[in-house]
Amino acid sequence: MNSTAGIATVSDVGKPEDETRAEAGVSSVSAATDRVAAFLATDPELDSRLPAIEEKIREHFGPEARIERTIFSPMDEENAPDQFHLRVIADMDLDERIERLKALIGDEHELLAPVRPQLTIGIL
Repeated sequence: MNSTAGIATVSDVGKPEDETRAEAGVSSVSAATDRVAAFLATDPELDSRLPAIEEKIREHFGPEARIERTIFSPMDEENAPDQFHLRVIADMDLDERIERLKALIGDEHELLAPVRPQLTIGIL
C-alpha cells in the first residue's frame, strides 16, 4: 500500500483547464461517485474490504475525520492503470497525522495486505 500526503486535490476535478492539464501530462483526480463505483466493480476484494478499512481509519484518526474516495489517473506513464485513493482529512497537525497513518498501516496489516497494490491512503 502506498501512503502519500497531498497527492492532488479534489478541487482540480472538472475545471476547464483539465484538457490542458491532460495534454501537458499532468495527472488528474476524480471524486465522481460513478467513476469510483465503476473502479470498485472491477475489484471485488477492495470493494468488500473498504467498509472495514474506513472504520479502522476512523478508529485511528477519530470519528470527525473525513474520508474521500478518489480515482487517480497517472498521465505521465503510458498505459498506467487508474489508482484508488482514500484521502483522510483530519483536524490535527501533520506530525500527528503521520503517526496515526503509520499506526494504521502497522496495526491493520492483515486487513490491508490483500489490497496493498491497488490502494493508496493519503493524509491532508
